[in-house]
Order: sequence, then C-alpha cells, then structure tokens
Amino acid sequence: MTGLYIIIVASIKSFIKNNHFMTSAALAYYGIFASIPMLILAALLLGGYFTSSTSATVGLKQITSIVLPEQQDVILQEAYTLSSLKGSWGLIGIVACVWSITPLMSTLRLVFANIFGEVNRRQFLIELAIDVVVVLLFLLILISLVIGSIIYSHVTSVIFKQIPFVYQLIGLSTNLLISIAALTAFFYVLIPVRTGFWNILTGVLVTAFLWALVKPSFAYFVVANPHFGFALGSLKTILMIILWVYMSFFILLIGVEFTANMHRRGIITLKYLIETGRATINNALTYQYAKLYNARDVVFKTGDAGGEMFYILSGEVQITESGGVVISQLTEGRIFGETSMLLHTERTHTAVAAMDNTALLPINVSDFDTLSRHDPQLVVTLLRQMAGQSARL
Repeated sequence: MTGLYIIIVASIKSFIKNNHFMTSAALAYYGIFASIPMLILAALLLGGYFTSSTSATVGLKQITSIVLPEQQDVILQEAYTLSSLKGSWGLIGIVACVWSITPLMSTLRLVFANIFGEVNRRQFLIELAIDVVVVLLFLLILISLVIGSIIYSHVTSVIFKQIPFVYQLIGLSTNLLISIAALTAFFYVLIPVRTGFWNILTGVLVTAFLWALVKPSFAYFVVANPHFGFALGSLKTILMIILWVYMSFFILLIGVEFTANMHRRGIITLKYLIETGRATINNALTYQYAKLYNARDVVFKTGDAGGEMFYILSGEVQITESGGVVISQLTEGRIFGETSMLLHTERTHTAVAAMDNTALLPINVSDFDTLSRHDPQLVVTLLRQMAGQSARL
C-alpha cells in the first residue's frame, strides 16, 4: 500500500506543478474546434466506404456519448449536415479538416512530452508531419471503434436479446469497454516513451473510473440547475459542452500523470526514501530498493568500477585507504561513491559497512539524470551535501 500511496501523492503533486488546470482549459478550446472536423471526416469515411450512413450515425453517436454530454447532438448535427454535402468534399476540403485538427494533436503531444519529461528537439516540418500522422491514427481509431461498436451491438442483440438481464448487463458494460479500448489506444499513440502495458492500463483505469463517476454527476448538476446559463440563451448548450470537455481533459491529464508516475516509480521511490529516511527503514520499500549489509561487509573496494553512488538510510560506513586506514566514518543521510560514478572512473577507496543492518540506497547515473530532470531541487540538495563532504575530507 505504501507504493500506491507514493504514486498517488506524486501524481497529485505533479498535476499541480504542471498547472493542468490551465492546460485543461487550453485543450478544451482546441478540442471544441477540432471535434467537428474530426466527426466530419469520420462520417465521410464511414458512410462512403465502411457502412451505411444510418449505421455510421448511430455508431458515432454511441462513441461520442462516452466523451461528450447529452448536448453532443449540437456538434453531431453540424458534422452530419456538413458531411452529407458529399459533392463539396474534395481533396482540399479533407486537407482543411485534417489541418484544423492538428493544433489539438500538437498541443496534446506537447503536454504528454512535458508530463513524461521529454525534450522536443525535432524540426518544425518533422513535427508537423508527426501531427498529421497522429490525426490520421486517431481518425483510424475512431472509425475502428465505431465499426467495432456496430458489430458488437449486432452480435449481442442476436445472441442475448432473449435474455433481458444479460442483455442489459452487456449494454451497461459496453461504454466502459469502449472507453478502456479508446483510452488505451489514445495513450499508446501519444505517450512519447516506451513504457509497460500495466503502467498504461493504470492511467486508463483511473481515467475511465473518474469519467464514470463524474459524468452522471455532471448530468445531475444540469438537471438540478435548469436555469444555469439561462442568461446565455441558445448559447447555454455550447457552455455545457465547453464545461464538459474541460472536465474531460482535466480527468484525462490525471490519468496521464498516473501513467507517468507508474513509469518512473523507481525514481519516485528513491526520492521518497531519501526524503523520509529512517522512518521507512522497516517497510517493504527498503527491502525492495535498498541493499542491506552487516558489519565488515565490503560495499566496494579500490579498483572496482564506479557505476553507482550510495545514500546511507541507516547504519554506518567506513571509507578506508590501502592498508585498512579509516579516513572517514559516514552515518545515515550521508552519500559516498559519487566521484567515481559521476566521472566514470574506478574506485579510489574501499567502503566497508561498520554496523549490522546497514541499509544503503544505490543511485546510478541513469537514476541521477532522471532525478535532475524531474526534481532538480533534490539534486541540488544532494550536490551541496557532496560538496560539503568533499570539503571535510
């Protein structure tokens, strides 16, 4: 449970640190303008190549109902009306639709990269080409979901319609399954690093759960406050859509933060152990991430490769020269072995545990680099401590 607690706390902190309240507002703005051209392209392709216009309409409505409130009909009606004018949709019109969606995809990719700590060093034209490819991938995902939903609904109605209880249960689970499938594809396309399936699934499930929780609450709010936005007249519907899209991106970014922190949970745990110290010595995290030594156990000796430095969680360590002469006695909270790690050189001294149950937290170069990107203040603190120790030696 401690590991889950660390991930939750880290996700909340990073959400606030990255100012996702404002990010959600920006994404909602882009999302509203991108939704109509995306639905137009989906309706054109579905109605023209994959299924009938009626089936496409029903399928799109079912899919969009997952991420849009009941007021979705306003957007859908605009998309259907425009897509029905097939004679006016040539190559230029399709290119214009794709172009109008790219700002949303570009912003999403930038947000995901920021959350995962990735720096963009590609040229503008390459970035633009990637945005277009991402738009096409999302269009393919949307079409696949609609087709899958149509087939799924047809199969379940044929097989289970005679069993009302099972049919209703399947109907209730359909939106959840579609949400999980769509979000999983969404995360795989936009996450800029390679990460494990379970890391992605964690963020997906968090997002799907919060969506399932918030959507009926939002619907209840609308019903319970019929005069909300009354002064806006016919623009009230647009206000409701904007609010819901904002909340949807807000929830989505929470899920992305969970995935990012699951991806770097090792570093987060290192940080947690360093900051909490002795208070965590007896829990499972210590036995998972720390190395335990008894008195007179050698941590490293002169001439060994310096691949990592060590943070003393508990116990004591003696640094000795040739002949066993003790030149330094280090206690908990101290760091040693950093010079060889940072300079990629061999060890110039020998380190020996001076007490039983001495717990040492190893930090390699990759861990140190990741910490420097995600928590530079902690790295500055460690560097000051290293400098202070060097001055005393």
